[in-house]
Amino acid sequence: MPDKRFRTTTAAAAAAILALLVVLAGYGLRSATEGPAAGKARESAQDGPRASLAEPDPDAQPLTYDVEYPGIGYSTTAPSDRVADLMRRLESGEARLALGEERGWLDSLLRELDIAPDSQVLVFSATSLQTGSIRASSPRAIYFNDDTYVAWVQGGGPIEIASMDPKLGPVFYTLTQAEGADFERQTGRCLRCHDSVSLSGGGVPRFIVGSGYIGTRGNIVAHEGWILTSSRTPLRSRWGGWYVTGRHGDQVHLGNIVVRNVADLQEIDELRIGNIDDLDGLVDTSPYASGGSDIVALLVLQHQIDVQNEIARVNFELRGGGDGSSAAADVAGVVEPLVEAMLCVGEVGLTD
Repeated sequence: MPDKRFRTTTAAAAAAILALLVVLAGYGLRSATEGPAAGKARESAQDGPRASLAEPDPDAQPLTYDVEYPGIGYSTTAPSDRVADLMRRLESGEARLALGEERGWLDSLLRELDIAPDSQVLVFSATSLQTGSIRASSPRAIYFNDDTYVAWVQGGGPIEIASMDPKLGPVFYTLTQAEGADFERQTGRCLRCHDSVSLSGGGVPRFIVGSGYIGTRGNIVAHEGWILTSSRTPLRSRWGGWYVTGRHGDQVHLGNIVVRNVADLQEIDELRIGNIDDLDGLVDTSPYASGGSDIVALLVLQHQIDVQNEIARVNFELRGGGDGSSAAADVAGVVEPLVEAMLCVGEVGLTD
């Protein structure tokens, strides 16, 4: 628990953050406040990706978020995140994506979303929508900036994109690796896992980072060993199923461990591989946009996701009523975990 000096600042910080959320809800974080129109836009002259939002199915069950938080309008409100802005620019001809031979849309997509290739982190646990393509020998690459995450796998499967929308919180898209493809917003499949209550929904949208004991085929070999992580998770328990490069002194982690025999977990410290500058001998990184999976990028990724998940939760809880009013009596109590995340309260210290 934070000490008294921290708690005395919470009310003021909560008021400031609540005011910020009101501004964000009204104006958005980005200049593109106009979401893309529903339906398919005309195909560009270059036959590149088209802007498309799926029409709601009148016979489908209503999304849990729309029932529990009608003031948000999660599935009915046009997003205004970075991806929605790109869709608008593609439709107007201001932007263009090129389908490359090696990585499809990825390289030009990163450029248009202003995401640096060296933000790359590599994860080989078989999660996401493409479990069949993710292995220790072919990890999924994730690239990110302040508000958008792009995931790519070898083999030509769809690119998966998650973006932090100023009104809706985490929003999820896929982009098929083919000429004339549409950006498709995902309001079903992705949210089976990307939900703050359970794997079947019931909370609010969230981003996820996990750690576990993973085998060669990307499978979890010991279910009791897989956890959702946060910046408070000890480093020695983080990044199981991820590749990790970079120096971290005497502190250890679970990165780079590919479990080939479950019995080996009894001597887990003998399996640890750390303080490496590249992934030579562990995985071929030549198909990827960058060569590493840097520990600094992984630390930034975790802290950023922690804060964004708290922003989404606060937004849903304080603005989710049908009239946009707060459904929470204790505003300071709702906001305090966000303040703590932003100020790194309880985060694991870096000793080396």
